Amino acid sequence: MQSHIGTSKGGNKVKAQSKLYVRDRKKDYINASLGCFMVLLSIGFVLLDAYSTRAFLRTASAVVTSESEPGTLPVHPEVRFHSNILLHNALDARWYVMHTENMLRSGAWRVRKVETDNAPLGREMHWSSGMLWTLGGISTVISWKTGRPALQEVANAAYWFGPITLIGCLLLVAFLMSRCWGLPLAGVLCLMVVTTFPCFDMFRAGEVDHHGLAAMAVLFMLFGLLVELIKPAKLPARMGTLISALAGAVGLWLSASTMIPVLGATGLTVLVWMLVRRFRGLSPQESANWQFWGNCGATFSLLFYLIEYFPNHMGLRLEVNHPLYAFAWWGGGQVLAWAQGSWTVATTATRFKFIFACLAAVLPPVVIVLMRAEVFTVADPFLLALHRDFIREFAPAAAVTLDSSLFQRILDVAWWPMLAFGILLGLHFRGKLSPHLWLPVCILLAAGLTAQLEAWQQVRWTGLSVTIWILVAAAAMHFAFQAWQPKRPSKMTLALMIIWLVIGFAGFPLQTLRSFFALDQLAANLPKMIIPSILLRDIGRRLAESDPSRQPVVLSDATSTTELIFYGGVRGIGTLYWENNEGLKRAARLFSQTDEASARAALKEAGVTHIVIPFWDAFSDFSNYEQLLKLGGEQQGEGEGFFQSLLAGKLMPDWIRPLFYEIPPAFGLGKSNVRIYEIVPDQSLADSRRWWGIYLLQNGKHRQALEVLESALLLTPTDPDLAGWVKALRSRFSDPSKKQP
Repeated sequence: MQSHIGTSKGGNKVKAQSKLYVRDRKKDYINASLGCFMVLLSIGFVLLDAYSTRAFLRTASAVVTSESEPGTLPVHPEVRFHSNILLHNALDARWYVMHTENMLRSGAWRVRKVETDNAPLGREMHWSSGMLWTLGGISTVISWKTGRPALQEVANAAYWFGPITLIGCLLLVAFLMSRCWGLPLAGVLCLMVVTTFPCFDMFRAGEVDHHGLAAMAVLFMLFGLLVELIKPAKLPARMGTLISALAGAVGLWLSASTMIPVLGATGLTVLVWMLVRRFRGLSPQESANWQFWGNCGATFSLLFYLIEYFPNHMGLRLEVNHPLYAFAWWGGGQVLAWAQGSWTVATTATRFKFIFACLAAVLPPVVIVLMRAEVFTVADPFLLALHRDFIREFAPAAAVTLDSSLFQRILDVAWWPMLAFGILLGLHFRGKLSPHLWLPVCILLAAGLTAQLEAWQQVRWTGLSVTIWILVAAAAMHFAFQAWQPKRPSKMTLALMIIWLVIGFAGFPLQTLRSFFALDQLAANLPKMIIPSILLRDIGRRLAESDPSRQPVVLSDATSTTELIFYGGVRGIGTLYWENNEGLKRAARLFSQTDEASARAALKEAGVTHIVIPFWDAFSDFSNYEQLLKLGGEQQGEGEGFFQSLLAGKLMPDWIRPLFYEIPPAFGLGKSNVRIYEIVPDQSLADSRRWWGIYLLQNGKHRQALEVLESALLLTPTDPDLAGWVKALRSRFSDPSKKQP
């Protein structure tokens, strides 16, 4: 009897365990399926947006503004056209394409010099070669399919760079986070990334930019520290530290200006935390080996520096990754190790080591403060003023986002921070935020607030701040799920979180679907933001085809100069990059000339062949150049400048030939919204008056054209064409029945 009862109890226990096992397996299967679905859905949104954006850009690229096809007319061997229209605000993408083409064309694996702007001198280039290798690799894969050389596919690869790199980052996020926090939360984070516009916008089709990958490097750096501090069982010891150090070094390689503030905020937060705990007489919390973190980060960043610059280009440039930053990272790790208590200052050697580490940690900012623009060009007053007043991505976020609705702005920049703070405050007030989580929470909040302060000052950091807040929100949800175990959250709490996530997810997919289904309408009505690229592509080609014996050197505003270089294969002077600070100053000085003689001499010295002035650009007001030069400490002459007088029609120099360019009426920019001038130093006075008369005639200014053509006819009275034009215009003005402009 007793044996029978024992068997029955044992059987029930086995059945209960079996049911529990089946339930757990079913739960794991549902969680894995849900996580995979969200990851795949995220990738699907990326591909859908890439397809719709690429289709629109290809439609824009097919717009014809010239009767001749590119390549039908002879041009200089150095002229290289690009037909593919890229996103209007993706100026960096144009340069990444050209740098990659130069790399493939030369057979070199690094590009350190650019010849196409700051003509005729050229300038240095300090962008990460990793970006060029990635773009070159994508173009090589495309070339396998098309059969054309990889060099001819770089511009096509630019369409896919953003989506491919974003998908790669999402898969890596899903892999690492699923090992630590579970696949469902990894899927949620992926959806948060692709449905938040400032974050996703850094990876759009046709966008090749380091900001997106640098932001993801920051995310991985913080995530590595987070998992090392929490110590999940599924990751080997110190794996989180290695991930963090490697990601931080990659971020320094891609964009030092992105990574350094976050690294600094992280180090200061940990230092203050540990010092406060020590001063209170408490033993330091067990945490990552900060000395190991500093050593690894310094080693990796130094390795990337050597890959980029060794052996011929190792200078003191602190705008980009440099051994001083590696040295500072090493010093910071040593200081944090001291604060943690892993080594003391009891001996002379350890005191010296501590002082040396402190000096190493603060050396980069000290060098920048002491040497300023000599080692950190962005500190130049001219460049600071240019960034502050005239470049959109350097403007405060509040000024740039005014054109969007309040709800859209909340979704873009505040939705995930509110979720993160709501969950963390709820856990804190309910006493469910474990003490060992306070340090990782402080690190995440310090990084997020640092990036948020940067974004308030300059809108270009909005994508970085949103990326960090997405990680903070995901971490807060993980802490909440851990606190709820083994109990489930209340239905109201769970419903509120789900509603918050759904609203945050819904905006961008709807916009993507709307764009996808509105492709025909979008193609029929080109947005005005893309029209300048189409026009400057046509202008650049015409200038290059006008004389195959030379590569034109064009003086224009900084944005249009990049467009003309990329699409028309010309050379320029001023472009919006710190490496070209001297080129920007030279262009500003040229546009600020006050008299004809000095303007002619300066243009000749620079080798300028053409001047292009689009009136849709802020710098068509030449007083802006004078203002920038004055802020940079250069005094300018008084009175109306040469170019103001030229545009106003007060001057008709005999060494300048005006070229009429009529903008198609369908574009809605006006008949003549761009001025083009050719420098012809050996032109005769008669030819000069002839060209100016034709130009005025084409602009519909018939009375002025008659006066100029009459003066030309006096110089060449036997010219039958001139005589015919003058006769026709005289008869037009003698007929009272006709309108006379």
